[in-house]
Amino acid sequence: MILEFKFNYIGDNDVFEYLLNFYAKDYIYDILINDEEYILKIKADPDKLNDFCNSLNNMSHSIFLTGFEVKEGDDFKPLYKQKEIFEKYTLLSFLNSNAYAKENILLENEWGQFCDISLSFDGKNFEKIDKNNFHSLLSKTLDIIKKDEKIWIKNHKGIYTIHLFDKEFKEDFLMPCDIKAISSIFVCSNEQLKFLASFEKPLMAFKLNALFRQKYDLKIDKFLLKLAEDIFLFALGYELFKENFHFLSFKKVENFIDDFKILNVKDKFVVLEGFEFIHSKIRALIFSKNDKNMARISYLTSRFKQKSFILELSKEYDDILLLDKEINLLKITLPNHSKKIYSELENDPTGKRLLDNFQKEFKLLDEEFESKNNFFSLLCIIGRMLNLNQDFKKAGLVLLQLSDQSRLAKGVKIDFKLNDNKEFDYIKTLRSIMSFMLAGVGAQDISYGVIESLSYFLRDFYDELKQKDKTQVVLISGSLFEHKSLLENVFKHIKDCRLSNVPLRV
Repeated sequence: MILEFKFNYIGDNDVFEYLLNFYAKDYIYDILINDEEYILKIKADPDKLNDFCNSLNNMSHSIFLTGFEVKEGDDFKPLYKQKEIFEKYTLLSFLNSNAYAKENILLENEWGQFCDISLSFDGKNFEKIDKNNFHSLLSKTLDIIKKDEKIWIKNHKGIYTIHLFDKEFKEDFLMPCDIKAISSIFVCSNEQLKFLASFEKPLMAFKLNALFRQKYDLKIDKFLLKLAEDIFLFALGYELFKENFHFLSFKKVENFIDDFKILNVKDKFVVLEGFEFIHSKIRALIFSKNDKNMARISYLTSRFKQKSFILELSKEYDDILLLDKEINLLKITLPNHSKKIYSELENDPTGKRLLDNFQKEFKLLDEEFESKNNFFSLLCIIGRMLNLNQDFKKAGLVLLQLSDQSRLAKGVKIDFKLNDNKEFDYIKTLRSIMSFMLAGVGAQDISYGVIESLSYFLRDFYDELKQKDKTQVVLISGSLFEHKSLLENVFKHIKDCRLSNVPLRV
């Protein structure tokens, strides 16, 4: 009997290819890889094929595996040639976590890797954990942790301090001792838990539940979580949970590489930071360039065969609306002082009347702006006009936060338009803001309206290019898309958005 499995895997790495080889190694099989499509054909008698299907159920799920189907296949001659060298991953998998939890057995993962951690009790002297010292170091760590003292661990990503969670959200992220502990503090969906428990063990922000926030009078509404990514951390959490400890607090005190961090949007995700699951040769190429961000963008364009249109919206760099891998269609020049805005408004009678009325109700700004030529700087200017914060960049971040927290189905319509020279007309945008402020519209409603109107502007920009057959797909990029309201609006209004494993920032 022959089964044919068809998988869709969007990761640019050899993780899934290796795992298919690992679990099919005792069978007659063939693998065909065509971009994101992986086809596995496997031949055996029905009982053995049933065993194989059961073994696949034990394979760690990957966030990059976005779908699969299985059917009875045709006979085949194996043509697949297995790579001689695969990249090795030290991460925890179901194979070794299940062996510890069910049988108290110490096993390597599928790559033959056991433990990536070195442990310190003073922050200076580190001891590498192996099978020989595992239990003694675990016992000592448990004693120290339960005394409310901290330990240090070092792995390939950096050095972290760890201690019991004390209801203070002062560290970088929390590790649940068991996935069942999460619902005691956080609001979480099954889809979010599936991402969190994937092989990649990403950092994800979860919303704190209302009862917990009220009980401890918390001002924050979200915090980062990460499940154990190593057999030692898994065992530590497993043993602590038996004694009714629920969370450990982690602080990264030295960074070697960025942790892998994602943002969940409905049933999709976006990689925010971390190049760990991109081929090592690609990583090395990107980080060898002086302009690492442009190298990242170039890599993103190379991932898709369709004619792509990249929305590169950043909080750190000038924005780019990139067509055909090299043509920037966005022309945006923002003022570096508030006086420039008001002098522009005075150039026509309508603008002058608006300015006269506005300054009767609101204090005019008189300050320099730390503007870059990007939409984030425009949001910062709007944030200052709304008096969301005295600091320029913080005002923009507060605007984004207000938009993220909004529950509006539809926002007020803010002008996002190009002028006759095809340059972005920021004055029209600011005139809209001032008019709504005069009409008594609140800051949160305006904030959401700004983000929604920006997404409409991007949609219209793309639709015009698509009608002229200049592009087929939109790729999102840049750190402005870290904010959920913008991401959700772009997904909602642009139907041809594609995601990849390329982080939004470098």
